[in-house]
Amino acid sequence: MVNIISDIIENKIREVKTLKNKLPLYQMLVEMKGNFYSDRSFLKAIKGKNNIIAEIKYSSPTNSIIRDLSSNKYLDKIKDIKNIVIAYGKYASAISVITDEKFFSGNLGFIKEVKKYTALPILRKDFIIDLYQIYESKYYGADAVLLISSLLHKDILRLMINTAKKLRMDCVVEVSSKKDVEKALGAGAEIIGINNRDLTDFSIDINRTIKLKNIIYNHINNNNNNNNNNNNNNNNNNNNNNNNNNNNNNNNNNNNNNNNNNNNNNNNNNNNDVIIISESGISTREDILYVDTNAVLIGTTLMKSENLNAISDKLSSLHISKIKICGITNLEDAENAIKVGVDFLGFNFYNGSPRYISSEKAKTIISELQNKYPYKFQTVGIFVDSSVNEINEIIRSTNIDFTQMHNPEKYFGNEKINSHVIKVSRINENILISSKLLKSYATLLDTYSKEAYGGTGTTFSLKSIMDKSNKLNLPGKIFIAGGLNSENIKEIISKVKPFCIDICSAAESTLGKKDNVLIKEIMDIMHSININHKNINEKEVIANEA
Repeated sequence: MVNIISDIIENKIREVKTLKNKLPLYQMLVEMKGNFYSDRSFLKAIKGKNNIIAEIKYSSPTNSIIRDLSSNKYLDKIKDIKNIVIAYGKYASAISVITDEKFFSGNLGFIKEVKKYTALPILRKDFIIDLYQIYESKYYGADAVLLISSLLHKDILRLMINTAKKLRMDCVVEVSSKKDVEKALGAGAEIIGINNRDLTDFSIDINRTIKLKNIIYNHINNNNNNNNNNNNNNNNNNNNNNNNNNNNNNNNNNNNNNNNNNNNNNNNNNNNDVIIISESGISTREDILYVDTNAVLIGTTLMKSENLNAISDKLSSLHISKIKICGITNLEDAENAIKVGVDFLGFNFYNGSPRYISSEKAKTIISELQNKYPYKFQTVGIFVDSSVNEINEIIRSTNIDFTQMHNPEKYFGNEKINSHVIKVSRINENILISSKLLKSYATLLDTYSKEAYGGTGTTFSLKSIMDKSNKLNLPGKIFIAGGLNSENIKEIISKVKPFCIDICSAAESTLGKKDNVLIKEIMDIMHSININHKNINEKEVIANEA
């Protein structure tokens, strides 16, 4: 089995050499015209917990053909990919595309094809051994690339990570040992993928995630403690220097401040917490809960499914329902929500809302939370009538992860929102008012009201979104809002199986002030549903609403 890796690398070296002649780097740069814009942050999409990265993989050296089509020609796969991507869209937070041709039956062209049918970020998974492939990944439309720690020198790894950042891409640095972890963190990795597959014999053990996850956190904590000690020593030295060098205070203080700022920046780049992905061997919801990471990468389990319905059903069984608490107005409420496991925090930037928050206050809250709970939650900004420029400025200043758009059809055109978009469709008298103009990461369904854009506590009939067999008949990820509370969320999740439920007024003691007891009660129910999903008796769910 070891020889397979050697064969793959030898082939990749020849392959890259050929590609450089066919499509030189300068030609890619000329065609991209310096436009590295991206509204699909891979990192932001997989923050939080238990996200699924669904992979497109047709074969592998260990499994031979994984997904057997009538013909495994390129055009047959292109036709197949559209349907797979649509099936993945309901519950995946990102899509991984294997592009190695000889050993995995992949193709670089798959990336552009996937991008036609989804707004999800795309990870290019290949054996990246040359800086050329980083540019190539951007050229073909990837939002992130996989880098295998064991194959790259630390300096090359760091160069690739930094180059990808300049091109507005993220990097997943794959590790399988303590040595790999130390190299990845030393090179500045922000996203680490733990491969549960042993590349020497290709056996799989998901306990590797548990082992290496602990090593990662210990390494980060030790570095942070060392930095704190160094900062204290520097402060003591600075104080002594100030006392002994009164004549040169101004010049020395300016120099020391500059040096301290540089040191702080370096420390922040190298020692922040990281996002962790568990790769290989994940096949059940119990596996996902067991590894307890920001995300899991699942390919073979999904691609082996007999048909598209089987893929959707498998993803539905794997998905761990998420919850969004909307209308956050203060740090205390936000922090309490994160502590009990809330996935999304909603900040309302519509000044006509009683839960309005200024971008300056939201920025302060989000910054404080990110320092305390790095990558443990995701943020959503709610907008109603702001201009694209206003929205993008708030995205830039607050660093929110998602943009929730009311009246999304207003933004159809050449103007671009610089983040993932959740479009809102409101339901009026059992009729879904749907906007199909804006390609979005997800759709939020809420009850129509003349008086308010959400937060009314009013429910809508599920008939408008269900087909004749009482299944959700809408594509893509669905957020459900409108009158959800501890009494009806079990029914909603069991019947609709949404990606996320969105709660606002039912989590409040007074308008704009969250109630910790109510949120805890809701989260306890969510936890029970996610743990005991196989035991939910759908016969208890009312098939037809009165």
